[in-house]
Amino acid sequence: MSWEVYGRDYSTAEATGKTIIQPIDMGRDVIVKAFRTWIIVVGDPTFTEVSMRIYSHNSADGSAGKLLHTSSNTIAKASLLEVENHAVKECYFEFLSGANQDGIALRGGVDYNLNLNFVGASGWSSTSHCAWRKAWPDPVYSAASVGYNDLLVAPYMITSVIASTDI
Repeated sequence: MSWEVYGRDYSTAEATGKTIIQPIDMGRDVIVKAFRTWIIVVGDPTFTEVSMRIYSHNSADGSAGKLLHTSSNTIAKASLLEVENHAVKECYFEFLSGANQDGIALRGGVDYNLNLNFVGASGWSSTSHCAWRKAWPDPVYSAASVGYNDLLVAPYMITSVIASTDI
């Protein structure tokens, strides 16, 4: 029997690149303290730690543009590994900046791209890799959004810790 999980598998090249992204628009001007997401670990993939990055959005083709922020913390590989294969771990990536470590400012109405970066990734395969958990089925837009209940197009599971602001 073959097991599957609701996530987007990373290849070795994708683990350190910026091709797997989650476009976001915060909807209003906010200070972001953190993003929380879920990572699926299959086997024992080679990497040392994972961080989250925020890129600008390239409106011409929807790709990630310029690197804007990297999370203040990283998650060590050892803390992601579990006894069970296909383990899902909740990860908390902080974005602290300034003297008070208040967070980073993101503008509403502006598209950004979130990305996971696996430092030192090498030799990933179908039996040894990480995946980004999908938010499926989409509980918010289940009837209104055509295609979002399709696992292949569902967004990644992400929550944010924010404060509204007048930037």
